[in-house]
Amino acid sequence: YNINGVKMLEIKSDNIVKIYLLTIEDFKSDEIDKIKDASSFLKQKYIGKYTVDEFNKPISDTIFFNVSHSGKFVVLATSSSRNIGVDIELIRPINDKLKQYILNNEEEINSDIDFFKIYTKKEAVLKCGGKGIDRRLEQINTSNNIIELDNKQYRCLTIVKDEYVLSIALDGVEEFDIEQIIINK
Repeated sequence: YNINGVKMLEIKSDNIVKIYLLTIEDFKSDEIDKIKDASSFLKQKYIGKYTVDEFNKPISDTIFFNVSHSGKFVVLATSSSRNIGVDIELIRPINDKLKQYILNNEEEINSDIDFFKIYTKKEAVLKCGGKGIDRRLEQINTSNNIIELDNKQYRCLTIVKDEYVLSIALDGVEEFDIEQIIINK
């Protein structure tokens, strides 16, 4: 396996998030199995043993982590100190009905990229909170990078790269640094 580390920010603290991004194209199976295989590969290599909680969120005794997939990528995000949620989405056209379900009156979009910046933040926050999508998404306000939900606060960061949007959420308001690690199988 070829592992290339690319630092996105100068690392200044112990609040470091690592992002492992894997393409599914080299896995020899159908589309669903490719996603499962890539996700299993990442968790086995970088997490080791883990279980799932009552909401089916994978948990580890040694590290906080979360997984997402879209298009040709599976992403694993880890944090040694805080709960984490991640979502990646391939940018694609969105219909008006979905926009009504996701967006609230304070959230305006001018493009599909804007829509996915908002959507991935919401999903990352819900995954960080541990329950997954358990409510209508328009109830969550993403007007800044600190999102409040169920009397908790989450710090978010969104990255747009090529045709993908990726958002990371950590519990608490403290800033965090990102170390991006790209993996090609």
